[in-house]
Amino acid sequence: MAAKRHGNRWGWLRRIKRTNEIKGVILGVLLIIAGVLFVAFPKAAAIPHQDSEDGNFISRISKQDCQTYGIVEIILGAGFIWAFRWPGWGARRSAIDDYFWNLSRELARHFGERRYYDIDHVSQTARDFDCDMAYIAYAHAMFCSREDFDAYYRPLRVRCTYDGLRAVVIRRYLDGVYWFNAASIVRHAAPPLFNGEHCFSDNV
Repeated sequence: MAAKRHGNRWGWLRRIKRTNEIKGVILGVLLIIAGVLFVAFPKAAAIPHQDSEDGNFISRISKQDCQTYGIVEIILGAGFIWAFRWPGWGARRSAIDDYFWNLSRELARHFGERRYYDIDHVSQTARDFDCDMAYIAYAHAMFCSREDFDAYYRPLRVRCTYDGLRAVVIRRYLDGVYWFNAASIVRHAAPPLFNGEHCFSDNV
């Protein structure tokens, strides 16, 4: 029951994150569309303003100014899309984040801190906590031994490799440390006891 509550909470937080991603992408797309229109069809305009001291005044915008604003909007829109990422683009990254920061702690909570976990334990815990199973091979490479990984995936004839999947994790989280195991990730993902950042290599 407790596991189910944690899983529901994680699922709820992920849905909020995904909703915010979609909103950010939509805003970025709208800015780009507006920017393209300003660049392609520039128009001179007069915009009235109100000043508390001098009263009303008019600000004139030339066609060149309109195109400049359009370019700025295109850049801002692209920035929004990059920052929030198209949900499909960010799905793998979000899943790996979830495995590294959340699944690692749940594995330790259920099975204790270990150098490696069984593939079945990793998969079942990920399902219980509503993790994205589309990228579960990354979790298997992070938390399971090379022997278990190869025994599981070799008959499936998939193109992913143990070292290839771990290389993604190493580049993103582990300060270039290649010799890591599940216990290293668990210690790194745990909330720090003191203020300030710490290096992953301190936990290996």
